[in-house]
Amino acid sequence: MGYFRELPNIQINNRLNKDLSNDEVTIVKNFFKRAKIRDDLLGLVAASENYTIVGDERPDQVAEKLYGDPELDWVILITNNITDIQSEWPLQGSSFNKFLNDKYGDNINDIHHYETIAILDDFKRQILPEGLLVDKAFYDAPEYETITENPPGITFPPITLPGTQAVINPVIVDGELVSVDIVELGNGYDIKSTSVFLSLPPNTANASASSLITDFTVSFVAGLDGGDGYNVNPNVVFEDPPTSTVAIATCGLGTGSNSSKVDAILSLDGGIGYGLTAPSVQFSFPPNVFSEGFFVTNSINVIGDGLEGMYVRSDGSKIYTSSLFSSQLVREYDLTTPWNASTATFNDGLNISSEFSYTTGIELSPDGDYMFVVGAFGVNFKLASYSLSTPWDITSASLLNEIVIPTPAGIRFKSDGYFFYLLEADTSDSIIEYELTTPWDITTATTTGNTLNITTTTTENSVAGFTFFEDGSKIFVVGSDVRSILEFTLSTPWDITTASYGSQYFVGDKIASPVDVYVRSDRKDVLISGNNPANNNKLYQYRLTAVAEATTTVSNSSVDSVTIINSGFGYTEPPTITFDNPFTAVTATGISSITAGIVTTITITNPGFGYTTPPSITIDNAPVSRNAVFTFNVTNSGISTITIFDSGQNYVNSPTFSISAPADIVNTNVNDTYSQNNTTWRWNGTDWQEKVTEELQYFNPITSSIVRVSGKDSCVPVSNYDYEVKLNDKKRQILILKREYISVIITELRNIMKYDKKSKDYISSTLKGTYNPNLTGV
Repeated sequence: MGYFRELPNIQINNRLNKDLSNDEVTIVKNFFKRAKIRDDLLGLVAASENYTIVGDERPDQVAEKLYGDPELDWVILITNNITDIQSEWPLQGSSFNKFLNDKYGDNINDIHHYETIAILDDFKRQILPEGLLVDKAFYDAPEYETITENPPGITFPPITLPGTQAVINPVIVDGELVSVDIVELGNGYDIKSTSVFLSLPPNTANASASSLITDFTVSFVAGLDGGDGYNVNPNVVFEDPPTSTVAIATCGLGTGSNSSKVDAILSLDGGIGYGLTAPSVQFSFPPNVFSEGFFVTNSINVIGDGLEGMYVRSDGSKIYTSSLFSSQLVREYDLTTPWNASTATFNDGLNISSEFSYTTGIELSPDGDYMFVVGAFGVNFKLASYSLSTPWDITSASLLNEIVIPTPAGIRFKSDGYFFYLLEADTSDSIIEYELTTPWDITTATTTGNTLNITTTTTENSVAGFTFFEDGSKIFVVGSDVRSILEFTLSTPWDITTASYGSQYFVGDKIASPVDVYVRSDRKDVLISGNNPANNNKLYQYRLTAVAEATTTVSNSSVDSVTIINSGFGYTEPPTITFDNPFTAVTATGISSITAGIVTTITITNPGFGYTTPPSITIDNAPVSRNAVFTFNVTNSGISTITIFDSGQNYVNSPTFSISAPADIVNTNVNDTYSQNNTTWRWNGTDWQEKVTEELQYFNPITSSIVRVSGKDSCVPVSNYDYEVKLNDKKRQILILKREYISVIITELRNIMKYDKKSKDYISSTLKGTYNPNLTGV
């Protein structure tokens, strides 16, 4: 429904040209009759709701949108008490801009007024509410006025103070700048005008030294030039001594009756590295060991009881015997002087009567862990093996195995334990070869079929014993017929099929019946067991002279002479000469120590050996000096950090930092204040200004101090434009009477619009007259 249709009518006198009299009246709407929604109705929360006018919406458009009837626009207006839609309804777009231009023109951005902002203390209590209108004086507070001279009795603080020098200590490790210690940051520095320098490392010089030798070793370091600029102890390297080389010599044989003897040394290369020790010299063996020799001595005491076999330890310190009689068929003897028969003394015996009635041969392994015995028990011939829990001690023997063999007269093992050789008395005194699949385990033995018949190659028909030379290149046989040592050469070591008879050496003048024989590895000493003419079992020692002998002298660590002391015998060609190896050359070593960058001492830690001339000494070069590279940073006018990019090199002594002088420090900054006698002044950079207006102040109980808030921090200026925009936006917030209350409003409106019968000029409830004395009756 339309609002104006509900307005009552009123008749008024008029004077129009067409009117016939002055009493003519015109009926018009009474625009002075106005309705208003009751306050109690608007106070109901459920009766209305908020609405924001969108864009350039008009009241009728809002009514159409919310009520479905544009003629209810009057409800929108009276609900919000809008009587002037031009000034109370929000403007939009060009209309709003025109309004601003008409009202303010070029002053649109001028300040309209000042409004406070909310100020809260630390407890979130409100100190100043938001939105209060304040004047410009509040905004400008506090205000200051420049003074031309100091007030009486007032001394202002100084504007600047002298800067303080920074203190920086370098940290040097192994001649390099690894870090810095900023002891004092200083004050008064800025990054553009400040310079920081580090003193340069020193120039360097290389150290040098020479040496002296005594008895082919370095004994002293002489002529030390310590150089300069070392930051660590340099390495010291001595020149290597000459490489040790063994001496070499050749010899020749004589002529005529001396054609089988060494006659002279033909050439000599003395080698190097012998120091002061003359080496021993060995000549190679002549073809036959027993070409020449002589009796030395025999044992004082009788050995064995019905002696039948013997084993000699390789170092000549012990012999072991097997016998025909006695309960101790196996015996052990010590030679207090190795290979010296006269020093043989009884050590102990072993009763093996439970295994043997008599024994005819004995052998031990090279390490003394096993013992092997041949003989018979009753009418049965056999070979037995024993384990020695204590090497070389026959009293620690325990039986391992036994095997049956034919009429044994002696036994020998190859040094690796894979073969043993049996002297069989019933087969023309032959040596028979056996092979063992497991070393030293006689239960794995089988005969190879290889034999060496002694009686068919010699005149000895009663062989008693035999032995191999330690390398298997010789077999030595003894017997009672020719009473000699028979020598066989094996072209293939340990292969008895390659044996050939060579020579014999008669011992019958001392030994009536030889039993067994052993030859020392150097072929100089021979031990023979047997019976003397008085039928006593003894041990005999012979010295062989077939091998040539010589002595040497040295000079300046080399062999300078070889003197033949035994020409030997039986050589068919000049023997080879072998010298002991020289001492290994050892390079001297030393360490250095420095003081203030100079090498002051070199200590010999190993004098070395083999020097024939003083060795040169090489000392590490002094490091090349290099300046450190760094940058620095200034924070709060102090030197705060130094960043190292290159640690430099060879800072022997700790360098020093040089820092430019700091500038004066600003003690009083612009806008700093000073208070005295209830008056406050402010420094503006050129003058002191006195405070003439106060800013907002409140007490902070946490810090027990007065908090001062300037006007610019407690309020804001509002421009004409911002004011109008805010005001225009505020108009967009209106109340909307809910649809269900529209009928109430219409009923109320209609009631309000009716005239009271008691009212003056009442005509009807919808019409009222008027009276104008100036027109009536005209």
